[in-house]
Amino acid sequence: MNELQYYIFRCNMERDIENNLGEQQIPEFNMYTIITVDENYKQIYKQITEIQCDNYDLNFMTNVLSVNELYIQHVSNIEKLLTLSTKYNSIDNTYYGFTSSTKIINLHMDVRSKKIQIYFEEILPILQESEYNLSILQDYAANMYS
Repeated sequence: MNELQYYIFRCNMERDIENNLGEQQIPEFNMYTIITVDENYKQIYKQITEIQCDNYDLNFMTNVLSVNELYIQHVSNIEKLLTLSTKYNSIDNTYYGFTSSTKIINLHMDVRSKKIQIYFEEILPILQESEYNLSILQDYAANMYS
């Protein structure tokens, strides 16, 4: 690709206002995201498991079972996120020796659209479910302390 083609390619990718209006940025998703979700969950779970109660009433035991069920869902979600992380990050912008700037732009747009689709259709629902389960876990923690 000569210098002029490269300049046009970069302009189309970065500064093409007419075609990029409303363009969705490729979301960042990596192991750091998964580790953060996991650490936040484990922190609250640890607080709950440290609670000692001499009076095991039915409500307390129900909460403990619910917490354990949430933890099992969390582990399942982490496993799914690890698999999706591999899938998401294996999509790359390798141009395989294409010399045509049109082919390179098409490949780049294809990669972008695949990543955006995977993120919003598969990854984001799991992250939202994990966030919701974390809020439930925090509610249980607050109720168990009181």
